[in-house]
Amino acid sequence: MVNPMDMGNMGTMMRTMLGFGYLHLVIIRPAVDIFDPKVIRASMGAIFHLNIQYYDNFESYYQEYKYHEFYPFMLKGAKNIHQISTNNVHSLVFGNESSGLDDTYLNYGQSVFIPHSETIDSLNLSMALGLTLFHFSKEQFQRKEVLRDNV
Repeated sequence: MVNPMDMGNMGTMMRTMLGFGYLHLVIIRPAVDIFDPKVIRASMGAIFHLNIQYYDNFESYYQEYKYHEFYPFMLKGAKNIHQISTNNVHSLVFGNESSGLDDTYLNYGQSVFIPHSETIDSLNLSMALGLTLFHFSKEQFQRKEVLRDNV
């Protein structure tokens, strides 16, 4: 997450990540304080199950993990999310709630967009993350059976 600032979004994203089996969250400063009570409350306890690292800039993170496949999510993304799949170690990169990622992120990995109708400018950050995690984890969950009560 590059410069996330909304406390509710951050907590919701943590909860969503945990739900889809993503346990590593990287936050590029400046950013929200993850220990703010609003973040903790919105995370519903997920914050305590995630490995969270802060970096002062994206380039430092990129250099440390350059063996990852990088997927920056941008309105100007080159590929539709439906054209992307991977079983490799990867980093999903999202920008700030109001400004997203700037054009320099087009140079990191494969830029991706999530298609939506033209009646909106963009999706909410936590919603975009949820859709992305659902897409990227589909193979992991395809074989999972629905649990039903035998009442």
